[in-house]
Amino acid sequence: MRIFDDIRSGASPSFDTIFEALRSTLPLLDELEGTPQDPDWHAEGNVRIHTGMVVDEIYRALDEYDRDITGEERLAVVLGAALHDIGKPLTTSEAEIEGRVRIVAKRHDDRGRSYLAYRLHTQGLEPATLDMILAIVGHHHDPKRLIRRSSGPERFRRLARLASLEHLYLTELADMRGRTCVDQAEQLDIVEYFRIAAEQHAVFGGHDPYHAWREEIDETLTGHDARTRAYVLGAARRAHEAGEIFVAAEEVAKSYGYREAYSHLVVLCGPSGCGKSTWVAEHAPGYDIVSLDELRAELSGDPADQSMNGQVRQLSKERLKQSLRAHRDVVWDATNLRRDFRALPTKLGYDYGAFVTFVVFQTDLATSRARNAKRERSVPDIALQRQFDSAEFPYADEAHELLVVR
Repeated sequence: MRIFDDIRSGASPSFDTIFEALRSTLPLLDELEGTPQDPDWHAEGNVRIHTGMVVDEIYRALDEYDRDITGEERLAVVLGAALHDIGKPLTTSEAEIEGRVRIVAKRHDDRGRSYLAYRLHTQGLEPATLDMILAIVGHHHDPKRLIRRSSGPERFRRLARLASLEHLYLTELADMRGRTCVDQAEQLDIVEYFRIAAEQHAVFGGHDPYHAWREEIDETLTGHDARTRAYVLGAARRAHEAGEIFVAAEEVAKSYGYREAYSHLVVLCGPSGCGKSTWVAEHAPGYDIVSLDELRAELSGDPADQSMNGQVRQLSKERLKQSLRAHRDVVWDATNLRRDFRALPTKLGYDYGAFVTFVVFQTDLATSRARNAKRERSVPDIALQRQFDSAEFPYADEAHELLVVR
């Protein structure tokens, strides 16, 4: 797309120009103007007005910054700022706070990230660029949350593996400057405190915050295969971010009890018609398969029958437990588009000491419709639309390992 090339090359197109280029791909953009904001926090007006101001401020922040950000990285930062509040039309409502009715948009960062994940990739962006944009949109409020909660180094390290803290700093700087509010100076101070704390914890740059841990685990467990080393690293990250360990060597010592015999649990995450079955046939031969559709067919003769979901859920749990107890590799085959749905197999995997991998299929509605129409067991189009509307794109810290299939 021409506008992407312009931004990569250093141009600074207005939000209106970006809006016109993307509105057919992202229809929510048309709803920004009609989405109100709380007048105390956003006296400038609606979401579109605010977003235009933020785009102007992101260019200013990039010009002032002490490192040149160019090419794909510049494109990601600019688009991240332009799209940071795209989830607000889906989440804006009124709520009583301290005796006053306020306009809020709870979880708009999370909803915006998921909305973009299944649509923006159709525009020819590099996968790494798309990942950076999703990280900015999904985590742009996390810097202030970390400061307000007086978070320790483990929380900063967690955020640093989910997003570039540099990108979040720049986006929040533009977000706070690009509004009219009574506490703007205080909010800008919080953004600066975030940068100082991230630098103190040595996670402000874009490098992998667990690089040294990975090297230590690879060296210590040199006689084990790559999957086992990845499992120990994934377990170490989770334990550290939960405040249970402080150095990689602690998890290496603990892994003696599980690394010789464990299941590999693969949780598929993707809408109908995205290619899950094809992927399993190619990449998981010999794995046990727990398929919710197959269990429905087994119980009622119809894989689309939703009337027996309670029995299907119970039987699927028992089948999964059987595989995990026997340390057999197993695939949990369902759409798993919602966080609460995929939490069921994930928790069982953790409880039974499995290495949990999410395989996430990043597709769009048109492609899924075309593939779904060719399936022997297609789902109704309205059901497919609901899958995309309710989808919650997975985060890397939900599993030991996350693989994205595009």
